[in-house]
Formats: sequence, C-alpha cells, structure tokens
Amino acid sequence: MAPGGVLVMNVASPMDRDALVGPLAATQGAVFPSVYVADAGRGNYLLIATKEERTLEELSVRLRAAPPGAAYAASRILETLAPAELAGHPVLTDDRSDIDQRSLTALYGR
Repeated sequence: MAPGGVLVMNVASPMDRDALVGPLAATQGAVFPSVYVADAGRGNYLLIATKEERTLEELSVRLRAAPPGAAYAASRILETLAPAELAGHPVLTDDRSDIDQRSLTALYGR
C-alpha cells in the first residue's frame, strides 16, 4: 500500500452487524493504526483503514474535499463515520477464523 493509502471494505451484514463488522474491524486494527466504520445503508457497512494514523477530523476534511463525482457518496459516509469498536472482537487469522459461520449469521440471522 502506498504512503497515505486507505483500505475500504464493504461488509454486508443486514441481520447482525457485529457478526462481521466487529471481527473484521478488529482484524484490520491488528495491522492498521486507524479503523473507522460508516453505515452505507441496507445492511452494508464500510470499514475504512488507513496506513498512517488519521483522526476522524482528518478523514472528514478529506471526504468534504471529494471531487464532484464522489461528493454525494462522501457526504453520506460523513453522516455516520465513527471510529470502529475493536475491543471485545476476535482478530481473525489463518489459524482462527469462524468467518463462514459469522457470514451466515450476518446475512440470515441466528
């Protein structure tokens, strides 16, 4: 990832937000210094991780400066953008990952 790089991941979790969003955010947080989440609507969430530590205000400034073609999407992200809750969620690894079960819970409920 280039300096100043950003990883954005769409997470579909319409039935149980924390089934996927929390563990995926915690996993990103094990690698990236800043992880944020925004409600993208219809059970979708955007996880935004940055290569360098970034404050919520720094991300907000960048989103407000989005080019015209992305301005509407950026404004929607700004409405719900917040630091991701990492505590209490497992970090998923090659040796420990229940992502299949979590995906079923996120999509279809318990």
